[in-house]
Amino acid sequence: MSVPDYQPLMLPVLRLATTDIRRVPEIAEVIAHELALSVKDQAALLPSGTQKLLTDGVH
Repeated sequence: MSVPDYQPLMLPVLRLATTDIRRVPEIAEVIAHELALSVKDQAALLPSGTQKLLTDGVH
């Protein structure tokens, strides 16, 4: 599975916002685990090469 875009990530992010998890890297890690993203997908970068795709989606 590839990294979902913005809209499919909204519900998991909002759900995790109700927990004690607040930092973006922690949220991204939990979502990656829930979606069973591969290491390659988790490391995928934006076209600019400056930020991870998943982290950007969580932001």
